[in-house]
Amino acid sequence: MSHELPMFAEYDAAAGRRELPAPVEVRPARLDDVAACARLAVARTGGDLTTWEARLAADLDRDTVLVTVAVVGATVGMGRVGWITWSEPASTDAAPDGYYLTDLLVDPAWRRYGLAEQMTRARLAWVWERDTTAWYVANSRNRVSLELHEKLGFRVVADDISIAGMTFVGGHGVLCRADRP
Repeated sequence: MSHELPMFAEYDAAAGRRELPAPVEVRPARLDDVAACARLAVARTGGDLTTWEARLAADLDRDTVLVTVAVVGATVGMGRVGWITWSEPASTDAAPDGYYLTDLLVDPAWRRYGLAEQMTRARLAWVWERDTTAWYVANSRNRVSLELHEKLGFRVVADDISIAGMTFVGGHGVLCRADRP
């Protein structure tokens, strides 16, 4: 099964962080967040809503996965982290099994408010309770995400990797690692 990593937020070096007009709550997702999270995922990936809802609902019951949400009146962002055990050789660069941050999504109207950073900090805190290393894979063209993760301690450990079942539209795969502070 092939999974094509979707496009991502446009990079605008001049755009600064905006001030939130309302308080934000970043917390673990609940069952009543699943529909909103699935809509965010479908808007980005073009995937199937029912499939995303089932996947996210199942994740809520797994102790090796955390789904976080950003709520500003409504659920406007989500991020996942979970243990990945590669069932086949993961990459030519041997991406290790471990906790991987994935699916960081923010509604376009709520970008540049720092929600992705808050959700990433929450996911990393969860990983640090379980392990000393966190992993992240990105498209080399996704500068927004790469810079966010670098700010939070991630460093590139393998560039131009190929990971089984993934393609990187318009770029190549970058494997990044962060170690517990």
